[in-house]
Amino acid sequence: MKSLIVTEYRCRCGRLLFKGLLLKDLVEAKCAHCNSVSLFKGLNVPDSPDRFVILATPGGTIVNVSASAETLLGFSMEKLVGGKIEKLFAGEIEKEADQAIAKKIIGKKYLRLGNTYKKSDGGALPVFVCYKHIQKGDREFILRIVDIIPEADENAIKQANFSSENIGDFVAEMDENSMVLYIDPSIEKIFGYRPEEVIGRSLAEFRVPEDNEWREKNTKMLVSQKKSFRAPDFRTLAKDGKIMDYEAYGTPFYDDVGDFLGYRFVCWMKDENFSK
Repeated sequence: MKSLIVTEYRCRCGRLLFKGLLLKDLVEAKCAHCNSVSLFKGLNVPDSPDRFVILATPGGTIVNVSASAETLLGFSMEKLVGGKIEKLFAGEIEKEADQAIAKKIIGKKYLRLGNTYKKSDGGALPVFVCYKHIQKGDREFILRIVDIIPEADENAIKQANFSSENIGDFVAEMDENSMVLYIDPSIEKIFGYRPEEVIGRSLAEFRVPEDNEWREKNTKMLVSQKKSFRAPDFRTLAKDGKIMDYEAYGTPFYDDVGDFLGYRFVCWMKDENFSK
């Protein structure tokens, strides 16, 4: 695999086995000199036909991609590695959203955004992007794990393409400290904020101030148990200052290796929010 990051992987006898950067969890390599087998641990990014991975610098230069990126986007590996990630976005809004989240991920564990990538044939590819901050020696990188939104997944399409028919629903993800990890695009129509304006910020910034103390204490207690829970009344301030009331049902969610990330909330807006 071509990569702008050159890491040497050597056998115990000292012979060089290969160079590059591993995106997979474990790679087995046999030494032609001493015939011993070595296992090397990578970045632990599970592969699938509907997922590709991009590793880039904080400045947006692509340093490595998974083979599935070539298949799903249609660009050759040579075209991708060394280029700027901004060229992969369908438009300026998509590019700006990615840049906003890429700046926020430094020092954080996980953030997620719905976005649209551009294919080599000019087509658009709706995706969910998981952002991870990678530290390798004295260098920093941003890993984007990009999952294709299946056409048959009506709920995902509903989140990605807002319509007035689903104005009462939105999905959000929070970590154990109530920092917003993901929120779907429909919030712009409901609250006036674009997702990238909210992701990476504390929910306390948006809650009705008088609810903050008791809500924070209650949420910490529930999250410590890592069980599903229902919040029948949750008041949040819209961008114009209006108080919006909704019901939320939260369930814990985990990454691909089973580490707890936070809570995923499905929310229903109360009818009185939209009454005259």
